[in-house]
Amino acid sequence: MRARLVLTVIHQEVEVIKNSNIIWGFLFLFICAARGDTEPVTIRGRITYVTVDQIYTDLGSNAGVEIGDTLHVLRRQEEIGLIVVTNIARKSSVCSPLVPTDVFQLGDLVILEKILPSSASTEDVPETEQEKPATEIKIKPPRQITQSGNLTYRSTLSKFSSNRSDIRHIGTLQYGLTITRPIQIRVRIYGRTILPQNRFTFYQARVSVGERSNRLYLLAGRVFTAEMAGLGATDGFLLRTRMTSNTSIGILGGFQPEPGSLAFDTNIKKVGGYLHYQQKGKILQWEGSIAGVGQYAANKVDREFIYLRLLGRIGKRLRLALNQTIDLDRKDILSSRGLFESTSNQISLRYNPYKTIVLSTRYSSRRQVIHQVTQRVLPDSLFRDELRAGWYNSILFSHRRIGTFQLGLNIRGRESSLTESLMAVFQYHSSPTAKRYSYTFQTSYLDNLILRGIRGLVGVNRDFKMGSVYSEYEYYSYGFGKQIGKYTQHTITTGLFWRVYSKLQVSVNGEYSLDADANLFYLFLGATYRL
Repeated sequence: MRARLVLTVIHQEVEVIKNSNIIWGFLFLFICAARGDTEPVTIRGRITYVTVDQIYTDLGSNAGVEIGDTLHVLRRQEEIGLIVVTNIARKSSVCSPLVPTDVFQLGDLVILEKILPSSASTEDVPETEQEKPATEIKIKPPRQITQSGNLTYRSTLSKFSSNRSDIRHIGTLQYGLTITRPIQIRVRIYGRTILPQNRFTFYQARVSVGERSNRLYLLAGRVFTAEMAGLGATDGFLLRTRMTSNTSIGILGGFQPEPGSLAFDTNIKKVGGYLHYQQKGKILQWEGSIAGVGQYAANKVDREFIYLRLLGRIGKRLRLALNQTIDLDRKDILSSRGLFESTSNQISLRYNPYKTIVLSTRYSSRRQVIHQVTQRVLPDSLFRDELRAGWYNSILFSHRRIGTFQLGLNIRGRESSLTESLMAVFQYHSSPTAKRYSYTFQTSYLDNLILRGIRGLVGVNRDFKMGSVYSEYEYYSYGFGKQIGKYTQHTITTGLFWRVYSKLQVSVNGEYSLDADANLFYLFLGATYRL
């Protein structure tokens, strides 16, 4: 069992205790929602890179992902955490985790479950991706009010070799409301409850007034913004105004969610602002922002920092991104820090020599620190523990007919150890065949202070008219210290996604895992109903 304890990721439950009447109130809101023409969207991708405080995925704007979307992260069909999109590109996205970053690994499955209007207007599409309609096609005026959402129920049975079993029941709520006239208003709610307890977690609950490109834009609730991506979540408001076609400013105020559970908490006040500038030319395009944020608790400085962000593009082939977080020290506590302390840095370079090939390299570093008020380990605060750094290189080949190949190498180090951690990953995802089959192959090599191991996975997926079925086999050979091959683990996973009819989708997933110390069986039963 000791090996399983090392390999099993602890599922982080972040809960806010709410009155049951609130939950039933939202359910009633769903039942009263206007039906309208909506279309369920389930988008699947993978984690391609993990930094000290950010998660990279291969889902981008081409797949329908937007800033603020919540992605589910799964490993062996078990949800291990949630991430929120803070930056977006056409074929990739950068996300902030809602649980500790070290929970996630390269290759973890990410899923976006989204309900979109089937007749979405061009107001929802970025200007760079809009296409001019043919002259003979008449575009219907957008709906003034569009509501959409779904309810999901999932039951999980876990059975261990000791005959101990565990059953969990989880319900999720997703709701969206868009009003386009006379002014655009959007409401987004996503939460999860553990049944039958009256415990409800709000991962997202926000309302926006206006559009990002307008002169005035307001976002209230649990706020995430790309210009202050290093800030994380804020329960409050963000007011943005565009001063010129190239320049905009924003101010933020609110409270820091409780670091461990992400519950609403008024102990730490948060205020800040940013300046954003962008310049678009025929060859060179770039944008940058500088943000200043302060967190205050019990009339004392909890944290004050400056966040710098720069994105550049040369032609269509070369992209550069820089991020840096600088903490300020006003000597409210005993510390060996200077006045300016760089606690987080990241530089990434992406080059497309051909349309089908992408070369990426990223280097990031962060001080592992302790939050002053809660004394919990958190990113970028006043106390520092040690410097941790990582360097990742990747080669990606993508072809519409052949599929996607990716080879990556991730090297990590820290001040307290002269030994570096190493992970090499190779992934292949085929394009669907004429009979709707697609195949997956992954292999990785891991070497760190705890264990050394080799992992391989093969999988096949078959799409049909009303759903899909898949099966995967994973082999893992590992050992503690420098021993490799000391233990082996076999895992077989199979699942079925079936759309019973337009509004109801059911899923069944089973997994059996066998190693020298433990046998584990998982069974997942889920249903999603679209109102």
